[in-house]
Amino acid sequence: MDMKGSFLSWRLTMAETLGACFTVGSTVAVIMLWANSNFQSKEDAIKMDTRITSIEVRLDKLGDGITDIAKDVSYIRGKLEPQNGGR
Repeated sequence: MDMKGSFLSWRLTMAETLGACFTVGSTVAVIMLWANSNFQSKEDAIKMDTRITSIEVRLDKLGDGITDIAKDVSYIRGKLEPQNGGR
């Protein structure tokens, strides 16, 4: 196969041409597989964001519950301390 360009002129055999095509094709396939394994799809990102949001909401509710318990403990402690202070 004769290749002629404005700068180069060379002869390629069919094996060389197939080898070059295989090299380019395999390189593109490896890059596609690497990108697919390293980057999230939009659907996966939305699922992860939804999951994180739900976890944040649950943590806020737990924090509010702990605050309520602390207030109750303070109230009970305030009721009990004057009784113990007279002893």
